[in-house]
Amino acid sequence: MALPVDVLFEYPALNGGERSWLALLAGLRDAGFQPRAIVPAFVGAPHALAAELLHRDVSIRQLAYCEASGVRRPLASLRADLATLLQDDPPALLHANSLATSRLSGPVCRELGIPSLGHLRDIIKLSAQAVADTSAHTRLLAVSRATRDHHVSQGFSAEKIHLCYNGVELARFRPLGDRPNRLRPMYGADARLLISVGQISLRKGLDTIAAACQQQFVIDDSLHWLVVGERHSDKPETVEFDQRLRDAAARPPLAGRVHFLGRRDDIEQLLPQCDLLVHAARQEPLGRVLLEAAACGLAVAATDVGGAREIFCRDSATSPAARLVPPNDAATLAEAIAAVFANSERTQALTCEARAICRDRFDVAQATEAIVRHYHAAIGSSSRADV
Repeated sequence: MALPVDVLFEYPALNGGERSWLALLAGLRDAGFQPRAIVPAFVGAPHALAAELLHRDVSIRQLAYCEASGVRRPLASLRADLATLLQDDPPALLHANSLATSRLSGPVCRELGIPSLGHLRDIIKLSAQAVADTSAHTRLLAVSRATRDHHVSQGFSAEKIHLCYNGVELARFRPLGDRPNRLRPMYGADARLLISVGQISLRKGLDTIAAACQQQFVIDDSLHWLVVGERHSDKPETVEFDQRLRDAAARPPLAGRVHFLGRRDDIEQLLPQCDLLVHAARQEPLGRVLLEAAACGLAVAATDVGGAREIFCRDSATSPAARLVPPNDAATLAEAIAAVFANSERTQALTCEARAICRDRFDVAQATEAIVRHYHAAIGSSSRADV
């Protein structure tokens, strides 16, 4: 009999945290679990996350995070509704798939006696109350050492937080090999394609990439920048950021060479057909697209924040298998972009090493095995506590 596991999601979109959990789904089923999902409520057609879960035969229940006006509901009210959902059909385990859902659900699971995991996928400052609420889970998982160290420094128990890397599907994300490149001819036979993937938001540092491209596009007229992703937030500062980015892209030297592709579901096809992933996030606990690019054998220029070095360095003594630069430094990022194309042998060596690290440390099979162990440990710990 499969053990039911409720996975609590925060956002309706398919972002890194959602995709990282979806990559585990088949393995969790094979291990004897029956994953179910609690997703943000929707009206009419299912949102992107709900549609993908239903497509994969995952049952869903809805939790209304916001009022009809769009205002976030009070924490106490959300917890009351979540408790009702869990009491109506109790799971063997609840897996809160983000930091915010971990805070929301920790006290609920403790009160109901339901074993639970809180997944820490963010590096942000928390209040003492948020630390206490999140610590109510049976066990906590951090996606990188950088994430774990950050949360331990702000009051979490080091014994409760376990390192658990995300995994990437190496059979799906792989080098182009002898497959034809159908993307490059769309931009010119000699085009060199830079790609960025992620939400259009201040945190992702697309303005830094734009500034770096303004420098490099003057020097190299073969460069094109593909921007994959969309804006999810309607906050005025994010809307303004998006507009400034598009305004800059419409002016020389970027005009006609920056291409907004929006949301794409074929990232595994796009990445290996490009020449360089440029990722300028101001903070990134463990960027999923960095793993995907490394698995595809794509050169990477990224900011040296969060868990980036854990992806591209075998240990603290080795040089990174990517061009890592400080955040908010367009000039150094421009130099890194130029260096990728100036030394093809060095770039190829780096991409080969990055893929080897992915194979050794970030294979989805390893990630699934780790999650299965944590599921059993959380369920077992709660069972022993009840004796």
